[in-house]
Amino acid sequence: GQWWEPAFILAAFAGCRLGESLAPLAGDVELIDMDGIDVALVPITGQLASTGNKIVKPKTPQSVRTVVVAGRAARRLKEIADSIPSDWPLSNNGFGERYPQARLKDTWRKMRMEHPYRNLRNGWQTYMRWDLKVEPHYIEVMMGHKVAGITGAHYDRPDREQFARVVADAYRKNHYDDGWNWLSRE
Repeated sequence: GQWWEPAFILAAFAGCRLGESLAPLAGDVELIDMDGIDVALVPITGQLASTGNKIVKPKTPQSVRTVVVAGRAARRLKEIADSIPSDWPLSNNGFGERYPQARLKDTWRKMRMEHPYRNLRNGWQTYMRWDLKVEPHYIEVMMGHKVAGITGAHYDRPDREQFARVVADAYRKNHYDDGWNWLSRE
């Protein structure tokens, strides 16, 4: 229920960078059923600048992608998106305005969280590889990384449905959110 909850979900459960996690609008979130698994699709087309509240170009051309959140976190993200105007940032101050990155970092620090916010992305990659058993070559593209070689540069162009299927299949094998109580609305 905090202003930063959508950004947290996008960083921890979709591998977004800090600025990317603060950029999407409520209207960007789409919830679909992927073979019986709820997944939220969120296009990442820019990032919140490191200072101020302006959306700027993404870190790299490969950073433009659709990120996928599965399960309870996907439903919660959509619930938040549906509770505010579609042209408002998902993470906002209650008046439709963005907080700068520094505000999220400061809030995170004041909550005395064990790991820096930026490490949520690292954690996402680790559990995708080791707990959900997703192949590294899928994860690299989902993170917006450039994949080496001719295939990476010219041929490997997965779409959002392919991302969604990989995440939904991994989630189906390991419902990591069973028993979570922070999503008490379910």
